[in-house]
Amino acid sequence: PEDLVGQAAGVLSGDVATHDGFLRHYLRTGEPSTELGLVVGHTREIEARRKDGTSFPAELRVEEVEVQSETRRFLGVVVDISDRKEAQDRLLFAQKHEALGTLVAGVAHDFNNLLTAIQGGIELSQETRPGADEWLERASSATERASDLVRQLLQFARKEPPTRQQVDLDELVTEILDLAGATFDRRIHLNAEVDTDLPPVTADRSQLSQVLMNLVVNARDAVAERMESDDAPADFEPRISIRVQQGIAPDPAAGRAGSVTLSVQDNGRGIPQEIRSRVFDPFFTSKGLGEGTGLGLATAQGIISEHGGTISFRTTTGEGTTFIVMFPVGVATADADRDEERDEPTSAPVRAELAVVLLADDDDHVRAVGGSMLEMMGYEVIVARGGEAALAVVRAHEVDLVLLDVNMPSPNGWETLSRLRVLAPDLPVFMLAGNSSEDEARQRGAMGLLSKPYSAAELQEAVQQALDIAGRT
Repeated sequence: PEDLVGQAAGVLSGDVATHDGFLRHYLRTGEPSTELGLVVGHTREIEARRKDGTSFPAELRVEEVEVQSETRRFLGVVVDISDRKEAQDRLLFAQKHEALGTLVAGVAHDFNNLLTAIQGGIELSQETRPGADEWLERASSATERASDLVRQLLQFARKEPPTRQQVDLDELVTEILDLAGATFDRRIHLNAEVDTDLPPVTADRSQLSQVLMNLVVNARDAVAERMESDDAPADFEPRISIRVQQGIAPDPAAGRAGSVTLSVQDNGRGIPQEIRSRVFDPFFTSKGLGEGTGLGLATAQGIISEHGGTISFRTTTGEGTTFIVMFPVGVATADADRDEERDEPTSAPVRAELAVVLLADDDDHVRAVGGSMLEMMGYEVIVARGGEAALAVVRAHEVDLVLLDVNMPSPNGWETLSRLRVLAPDLPVFMLAGNSSEDEARQRGAMGLLSKPYSAAELQEAVQQALDIAGRT
């Protein structure tokens, strides 16, 4: 108090002249507002100032106090709103992140259509040109890689209900490293070491991908910060290492086969002592505004806990940090059993003669390529540019199977499917999509779903499966 008594109240706002100007205006005119905003009797946000000169967001409210005195007196209340502003900023960032996920899904739809056309065109070229040169093979390989990248982006961008299945961590780690290698600073060295004969983990694959990606992104930020710091050694090589190994059974009596430990190690600057206790707190982050939501590790901890696992970390200042995740290995759930049944290899599809297949897709390239593929397989093909056109075809022709794109202008694929179920309840329908699940397709009344981009072999297997089940081959 002794530092403030006798000074103008405006010293708390860091702008004495402006504050005093507000009061002079009020004393002269009796009006509580000026061109710069509301003053007396109203609450407004200011940049308040601490004793050391640093500023912080605050709310200021000034009221005139009626007292028995010849001097007019005012009461001012300053409230620090740093926490509230930070929470608002985090929420806005989270909302932007959610909007970005929606944008990714929209872009992925168009990109998957392009990939479907490219992949189909390549396969048709190879079919008509036996011994096609290596460039077609390279183009096909690049298309598959692009398809994998889109699938992974969608996996991180969208929210899906958890589905437990047996997850191969070796495969998952490879996918994450491929994605990191394509997007991270090329100066960062990435490597992984996975034990052989590692048992699968029964878990939601999408959620495990999110956990691992969060840890890898945090490691990237840690090494990037050290790369840019003045105290980094001249020969500093930023490194991120993933290690997966089998552990002992956490509860042998419960019938568990053991555990799997996954660790992500970086050689960044380490976590400062003063924030180590808050690492897993929601919305807490040491990154600047717009560089992190503070939700990554909190989300990872929640997911791991739901799977019966644990997460911890070791850190040394100046040497780096290692996050350690332990997952129990147990008996597969019913969801996993069903997934295994679906993943069993099927017999080679039998070539159908003159079964009538209706292909409905609003993308001209996809219709042309898909239609050509189906014709080469021996089907009679009718193409439709949208939902209304597909419904008109079903009314006018006898059709054995409908291949229906999900993302079309109104009526979209789901709306068209609903109307088909009324128009022709027993007509088999297979959905085509790059951002939907087979479970959703079945729940809505379709026989299944073929993900875009699809190969000729995948298309033939889906068509033959649907026709076999419907007894139309």
